[in-house]
Amino acid sequence: MPDFKKDEIRKNLLLSSSPSWSTFVNRRLDHLKTLILLSSLLIVVILSACSTPAGNDGHELAPEMLPKEDLGKEVATQKRISTYFHDKVIPKLRGCWGSLQGEGRVTMDYDFVRRNSEWAFQKATLFHSTLPDEQNDTALRCMQEALKDTSFVLEDLPVELIPPEKTKQSDNARQSENAKQLLVSWTWPVPISPDYEEQYKALLQSSGGGGGWGGCDGLGTAAKCWRCRYNSTRPSSSCCIKVCVGYTNCSYAYGDGKVIGCFNDPPTQCVSGGTGGLSSGVIMY
Repeated sequence: MPDFKKDEIRKNLLLSSSPSWSTFVNRRLDHLKTLILLSSLLIVVILSACSTPAGNDGHELAPEMLPKEDLGKEVATQKRISTYFHDKVIPKLRGCWGSLQGEGRVTMDYDFVRRNSEWAFQKATLFHSTLPDEQNDTALRCMQEALKDTSFVLEDLPVELIPPEKTKQSDNARQSENAKQLLVSWTWPVPISPDYEEQYKALLQSSGGGGGWGGCDGLGTAAKCWRCRYNSTRPSSSCCIKVCVGYTNCSYAYGDGKVIGCFNDPPTQCVSGGTGGLSSGVIMY
């Protein structure tokens, strides 16, 4: 029998008695795909524990998952700020705001100081705008004039400065009372919608939430506040997260070079949101 015939027979015998090379490669690829998928899921879980997704501009769209009670308190705080703007700011803002040229969204940062039981307006700063550059100074001037000499009452924010496991409730209450400053980061549409009143009424009836990329107003406003998520069972796993309602800063506590917890300091309270919407955070069960 010719040698080339023997080689062909030997090849066929090998192929019939063992898996083909292509089958072997396919199986290995399937295993590799499975490992990559599991690794990706693990990374997502790890990152989601202490961070939030970023929007197109690189800012986080918060909050991420929150306990139902915390989300409810967060939304209630945003509603209180919305009512302040509705009752005391919008009536004085409409005329000047209507003179702005173009359409877009403007985010302002407002500093308030505590005066007895009220938060009094101190100053406004332009944080972000999609309007033509020449309109931004006018927008800031409109807002400064509308908020001048205004104030509102807001109960202490529903975020403890230090973990409840590490202190008495009275200590947290005392620290909240010592907070003398409040930052409100708020986004406004240009122009103000002709359906604003209907939107405001719907907002008061809404419970917020819904997830997605809606940020702090359901329309993409990024969170500017921080919160210490303290892990009482594993303090080293405690982390600082971006949220819609919290404080302006979060720091880590260290012991022997390792993280042993986190805290909010200085105690400047903070609220992020926007006109016509509420937090899009999801409930964590």
